[in-house]
Amino acid sequence: MKIRINGTIVGNTIIMDPIVNGSSSNEKVAKEVDSTKRLVIMPETIKTLEELKSNNTSQTSSTSSLNSQDKGGEDHTLFSFGSDSLCNTTVLDTSINSSSETILTTSSSSSSSQSNNELFNEIESLNWENVLERLEQYPNESQCWERISVRKSSSSSSWIKTERLPIHHACLKLRMEIHSKKLAIKVINKLMDLYPDSCEMRESRHGCLPLHLLAYASSCSKCDLTKCLRSNSVGKSMMVGLLPDSEHEEDLDVEEELVRLVKKMIKIHSEAPKIDSEGGRLPLHMACSGKACPGVFEVLLSAYPSAARHRTRDLNLPLHLTATWGISSADVPISLLQAYPDAALGQNRYGRTPLEEAIFIAGDIGRENQMDLLRVIRKHPTFWLSPQGRKITSFEHFLRVIKAYNEADKAKNPTPEIYQLIKSQEWSKVLDRLDNFSEEAQLFISIPSRSGRAIRYTPLHYACEFDPPLHVIQAIAALYPTALARRSIPGGFLPLHLASTYSKPNTISYIFEKFPKAVAAKDELGNLPIHLLCYSPQSTDVIVHQLLSHSPKCIFATNKAGSVPLDIVSRLHPKNKTQVIACLNKFISHYNPTDDVNDDKIEKKDNKKTLNNINSISKKELVWI
Repeated sequence: MKIRINGTIVGNTIIMDPIVNGSSSNEKVAKEVDSTKRLVIMPETIKTLEELKSNNTSQTSSTSSLNSQDKGGEDHTLFSFGSDSLCNTTVLDTSINSSSETILTTSSSSSSSQSNNELFNEIESLNWENVLERLEQYPNESQCWERISVRKSSSSSSWIKTERLPIHHACLKLRMEIHSKKLAIKVINKLMDLYPDSCEMRESRHGCLPLHLLAYASSCSKCDLTKCLRSNSVGKSMMVGLLPDSEHEEDLDVEEELVRLVKKMIKIHSEAPKIDSEGGRLPLHMACSGKACPGVFEVLLSAYPSAARHRTRDLNLPLHLTATWGISSADVPISLLQAYPDAALGQNRYGRTPLEEAIFIAGDIGRENQMDLLRVIRKHPTFWLSPQGRKITSFEHFLRVIKAYNEADKAKNPTPEIYQLIKSQEWSKVLDRLDNFSEEAQLFISIPSRSGRAIRYTPLHYACEFDPPLHVIQAIAALYPTALARRSIPGGFLPLHLASTYSKPNTISYIFEKFPKAVAAKDELGNLPIHLLCYSPQSTDVIVHQLLSHSPKCIFATNKAGSVPLDIVSRLHPKNKTQVIACLNKFISHYNPTDDVNDDKIEKKDNKKTLNNINSISKKELVWI
């Protein structure tokens, strides 16, 4: 059954006649759009004209966005409602062709998410004070759906239509806000107060509830600070140390407000933490992808603990997503592993565990908090099932537990003095020790690496992890040059691999000059030194040029994740990213296979003397277990 609403055509716009009190939805049934081009909609869409009038107040009027197709005179579908306060009559932008198909949409730019809805435009522009003022004047706009254009992806030039409520759009834009997060949070609170039912409604693009979008946007770190950390951090949690006290306190305040906001949204719609969006993503998965603050994770896990074991359609656990996108705090993976310890061994559709995913994406120190993340997820599930693992409350507590364990182990198996001095970075004492006990330069023992993995290192390997002054590296290498060609167990690292990850360019250059064949040696994950250099935040175009000049074909070498050096540096943020990418592109464009005479690996016949030396040293009981 259809109803006819009379109106006047002005260009492509229908201005509907004023609605008379007492009009009902079943008056004047129309079978088709006649020559006067009067609008036809289904009664299932608007139950009564009186209901439409109640939404059409003296302050606002409804703008309908319809896609109407007349297939046998039956199918007319309402897509969304927006609002336009310019007049008190309903205004519809319409395009009517010669067939019986009618498409009505709000006018929106093909190159932006701009719409006719002033509220959406203010949210899009991050004018939160104006948004609050408008909601005070026109509270009904909080219930108005809007159809807007958005990019298919951040790198795409094509646009698609999506339908959102203001609360969806505000939650998304919260992620972009840097300076006025508290004001943005206030806006979302206001939208929830005006229209609580919006917490149960999905936007049309990915089927996300407001809680999904809020979880994704609940990051406290500022963009400028993040870039600073990525360029200067060596993988430790340096957030508090780099933040001025006032800004750190402000971030804590923002986190508390975000936590209250998430709790409020869950209180309104208690089932929201259990509802997945497109791809099987729960709000917890969205929080992992958006690097949400630890407090938000605690709330989501408290509301639905089983979310920690829920997989997406790509078989990603939440822990996989933290490994892929990084973390705002090392407390996050601890919470996830305490909720589901076996997540440490879970594999996604690519057959990778969270540890493998993290290393393939960012190496050991490729982004902020990366080293802390690796130290946590390296722990076996039995650790998190133990009483001490269950009682851990923070990353600092975790470090204390590990330190106590290492000290107890050290009492049974004392670590040689040279390794202790290297770890404490007492370089003058290191040199004094080598002067008195030069044979210690030939040791090869198992010791915890900076990323928390027990690896057999020589002192030269271990020193490369702590970026010592160049003269220290020169002194150790002079006492035991064979170490330059010796691989760690496990890991398969040569000193050049470790220097490329942790050390300054002058150290990398020295080790390379002493043993240039190492530039073509792969570790157990298929990484050449050039790959690890691209993971490092300290990489420069000068040292990249030096390594590639010796072996240009390394520019096309892939590791076991399928990444070439350009892939790695493109997805991370080293200090000299632009210059490094330019250098890599230069080698790609000028590469000539006939110019490259170096081998892909260290040939055994070329290193026969080196290997013989290693074997002879092992027989002299210089290998500590």
